[in-house]
Amino acid sequence: MPPPPPLLAVLDQGLDGRDGVFVDRVFGGGFHCVILDSTAMAWSWGWNVRGQLGRRVQIQAQPYRLVSLKYVRVKSAALGHIHTLLLTDAQQVFVFGDNTYGQLGTGERGPTTSLFMPMRLPIGGSSVLQVAAGCVHSLALTQGGVYSWGYGAVGQLGHDDFLTHAAPKQVIIPPPRHAQRTRPMHTPNATHAAHKQIDLFERLNLPVARLAAGCYHSLAVLEGGELYAWGHDAHGLKVAVLAAPYLATIGSSSCVRRLGAALRTRQERPSTSDAAGRPWP
Repeated sequence: MPPPPPLLAVLDQGLDGRDGVFVDRVFGGGFHCVILDSTAMAWSWGWNVRGQLGRRVQIQAQPYRLVSLKYVRVKSAALGHIHTLLLTDAQQVFVFGDNTYGQLGTGERGPTTSLFMPMRLPIGGSSVLQVAAGCVHSLALTQGGVYSWGYGAVGQLGHDDFLTHAAPKQVIIPPPRHAQRTRPMHTPNATHAAHKQIDLFERLNLPVARLAAGCYHSLAVLEGGELYAWGHDAHGLKVAVLAAPYLATIGSSSCVRRLGAALRTRQERPSTSDAAGRPWP
């Protein structure tokens, strides 16, 4: 039997362009997927064990429109193992799914606090520019800085601790001139008291251009191109865990400067069309 045509499930739901609606962006989580269409509507499908599809159903085998957000224009998403974050055109964040470790940021944690319907999450009292999700932790870039929450046992929240935080907390990123010499370290046999702390007077709110999250680690790129990393690091810098942002080295300084310039250009001059040349709605 020949394999099914690509995006068969999406075509069955009418997102084939015949009605002027196209698939715009696709996001994948541990057991679920989200599509944003060209009208800025969100669709989800997959396993729904903790509500990560944004509706009450055990399994959704085909993309299903999030009707609870039909009046909300969604521009981006971040999917964890079994939780979901949606970022809207109004720079607000909606969360749903598993909240066992507080990864939804509602201030509560535990399986019984999981959400099957989207809930708006205020973060830092300012507009949100980007969201990212690890397996069981979440990140947000706001106009006021970087925030993280959820499971933090391997330092992936970047708060100089190994605690789980059920509400968004700001991540303090040290200035590049101090980041290397104040690298926080942790090995399985070390104590929390062994961390190298950054002087409070040297902490600044540095301009971040982009965020990313792996399963148990986090990354931030400054507008100048500097890359910071924190969390589980068994295969990177040869230490077990980085509990706070550490300035990583990637190639030459000129390479870093070009990366920062490219990120600034993308932010200052956003694209007005998609890959097919169609204008954004």
